[in-house]
Amino acid sequence: MTENPIQLISKDKGITGIKEIIERIKVKQMTNVAVDWEEKPSHMSDEDWEEENRVVEEDDEYNANRVETHLRGCGIPIKYQKTSFDTFIGNDKIKDHCITLAESEDDVLISGPTGSGKTHLAVSILRRIIELGVIKYPMGRNARGKILWEPGVFGGRAYGEFVTVPRLLMDLRSVFGGNHRKEGREGPEVKTEQDAIEEYTKPKVLILDDLGAEKTTDYSLTSLYLIIDERINNLKRTIVTTNLTLKEIEKKMDARVASRLAGMKTISLTMPDYRKKR
Repeated sequence: MTENPIQLISKDKGITGIKEIIERIKVKQMTNVAVDWEEKPSHMSDEDWEEENRVVEEDDEYNANRVETHLRGCGIPIKYQKTSFDTFIGNDKIKDHCITLAESEDDVLISGPTGSGKTHLAVSILRRIIELGVIKYPMGRNARGKILWEPGVFGGRAYGEFVTVPRLLMDLRSVFGGNHRKEGREGPEVKTEQDAIEEYTKPKVLILDDLGAEKTTDYSLTSLYLIIDERINNLKRTIVTTNLTLKEIEKKMDARVASRLAGMKTISLTMPDYRKKR
């Protein structure tokens, strides 16, 4: 049976009652035990066996929905909402390396030509992080098995976000021009540059897509550097995609940005634009 990161439950001991069923499922989720529940153990009653299967099936469906809900909540474009490592067309070694990186705490820089799968891999990494969060932070149930609450998948109130770099810089320029407002204690207030930058330094995981596609100014480069620098210093995971090499980023954009990106785990794609082959 193929292992699914949100189906990591084993049926290896006889238990009695819904409380024990739920607790054991939680333990198996937390310890990443592989699935093996095709046959009922001889020492388990039919009633307990049916109840455990009901809870497991309900958890699987609920957790699958949690993954999709959190991906949408991160602002993933509709085009990429079903993206995963399973649907990646390309080098299997690169895919496996990205899976390993997704399960680490490393920041990632994915570079390569247009259409080589950079955004696909970035979103797949985020999907994997969310899948692992679903296991680490299981939903809460009461003694009767009813789902009472659903914790976040990034820990506490943390969240993830996807944004293209051109969009990010356009938002910052709009704030710089005094065109954005926020709700303050005494009503609407002018949104400051610091407010805007903090919006991108707060997410637990941030995808910065398509770095280098925009025209840059000294102001936009400084803002981008501040965002990346603060995220790295505060151990907030950042995934960056770009058509440029580090040398090109240093030459065409900013040496400080290039230096920060150089400290990330780098994935270099050399595949041609697969979209033109359709």
